[in-house]
Amino acid sequence: MSHTQTHHAYWDEQQLTPLIDALVARGWYAGERFLDAGLCQELHAELTQLEARQQLQEAAIGRGDERTLRRDIRGDAIHWLDRESLAQRRYLALMAELQQQINIALYLGLFEFEAHSPSTRPAPSIASTTTASAARQSYRLHRALSQPGVA
Repeated sequence: MSHTQTHHAYWDEQQLTPLIDALVARGWYAGERFLDAGLCQELHAELTQLEARQQLQEAAIGRGDERTLRRDIRGDAIHWLDRESLAQRRYLALMAELQQQINIALYLGLFEFEAHSPSTRPAPSIASTTTASAARQSYRLHRALSQPGVA
């Protein structure tokens, strides 16, 4: 099955080919209305509720023993998506399908996916974050796809 034959109710199927072409040409893709607006609204509402309950984590950089808080670099607060809601399950299933379509189209072996919702509003413990740092952040769903052997 080609990537143009896949249908999913939560994404704009017509943008899949331009997305893959952009990954080849530039290594990234930016598009409007790729995801269903209703799904985006559900995820945003969930993030807003988590913010109100102060259940976001301070964003850090690095991995493992090298993981550290650097508010001059990351001044946002995040929530890792973990399938705890229907909206998260839909979004993560959609991204898994997209990952598979990218693997097929580009002969890749992407095998790992993680996502979080960042907030530009600092958590109470990071209220000292500079305005410039916070302004650089924008609400978006961030996803990282890793290839085997690539850190």
